[in-house]
Amino acid sequence: MRILVVNTGSSSVQLQLVVTGAAHASADDAKVELAAKVESLKGDAHLVVDGKRRPAKARQHAEGAREILDTLGESLREVHAVVHRLVHGGARYREPVRIDEEVMAAIRDLETLAPLHNRVAREVIEALRERLPDVPHVAVFDTSFHARLPEQAFTYAIAPELARAYGIRRYGFHGTAYRYMANRYADIRENGSSRPAKVVAVHLGGGCSVAAIDGDHSVETSMGMTPLEGLVMGTRAGDIDPGIIELLATRENKSAAEVVDLLNRAGGLKALSGLTEDTRVLVEEMATNPRAALALEVFCHRIVKYVGAYLAVLDGAEALLLGGVINENTPWVRERVCRQFAWCGLELDAGRNADTIDREGRISTDTSRLHAWVIPAREDLQLAFEAACLIEGTRT
Repeated sequence: MRILVVNTGSSSVQLQLVVTGAAHASADDAKVELAAKVESLKGDAHLVVDGKRRPAKARQHAEGAREILDTLGESLREVHAVVHRLVHGGARYREPVRIDEEVMAAIRDLETLAPLHNRVAREVIEALRERLPDVPHVAVFDTSFHARLPEQAFTYAIAPELARAYGIRRYGFHGTAYRYMANRYADIRENGSSRPAKVVAVHLGGGCSVAAIDGDHSVETSMGMTPLEGLVMGTRAGDIDPGIIELLATRENKSAAEVVDLLNRAGGLKALSGLTEDTRVLVEEMATNPRAALALEVFCHRIVKYVGAYLAVLDGAEALLLGGVINENTPWVRERVCRQFAWCGLELDAGRNADTIDREGRISTDTSRLHAWVIPAREDLQLAFEAACLIEGTRT
């Protein structure tokens, strides 16, 4: 099947044409035929097609999706299905689902839980359903990988009747990336064991999170009811004392919603450094820029806290999986995190770490008790594979 994969970010929209099928053994059997994206929709928007960049006319996500379709033209004449990555599926959507009006209404209802993503994703879906009405459209929800979280992990310590009334619980995100990373590790693990692997996975990109994974599902994860909880991220503050929200609302004369928006869009690495959310730039600046150095230390310290906690939750693990663009292209961050786990047998190989840029590879020594692997999170392949399985009537 030729499946158009749509990944809508907070300031970008990416389309990829992927050839795959449910008969394939895994997502890795898929092949990307072409790729295009519109980036920086909040600023200097540009269109990238097969690595070639030019200014984009679009200033909104739906416009960006239409501009990509216009650019690709005849290349999309044999699309059999479209799959959309959705950040939040609430407690309702635990598996991929064909998109109809009922699903669209549910996506709209969930916009308050993922304000940076669900609304713009819905707008892109509407645009593409209008332009490609004769093929099935499928939604894959990041939250579905965490649907089997144990009750003690997803429950917040508030009155149960309030939690039930408003759907307040830990949902978790980055599930498509985690499913790919866990499946890929199961394929490449070197101990020959047939038992499910226990791993701690760290996804670092614009959004950042950690998951404790036991086999094919997570048992704990750092993001909560919304993607704001947990690690320090590009522009998101992550864990913060709720009392700070009241303080800022009072002192800055803002509503609670405005403060939450501030924590989503004006926090994280960019706020701490006063410079950028790009860790590669911060590593270059840290020797002479104290704010850049502190931003990186706060960032890595939070990761270490969560990884250590999740090793305890799992009662030990056999590997630390590192995915997302920061893990894939910033060896300094990997080294800073991994060195904190020498106590449990993680021995970093400095040469492997330095050489593993934008590719898969083990960065621990051969004798490590806890191994570390960089596994680029191929959400595109996973999304296409899951859509093919749904359409062709098999289970992922």
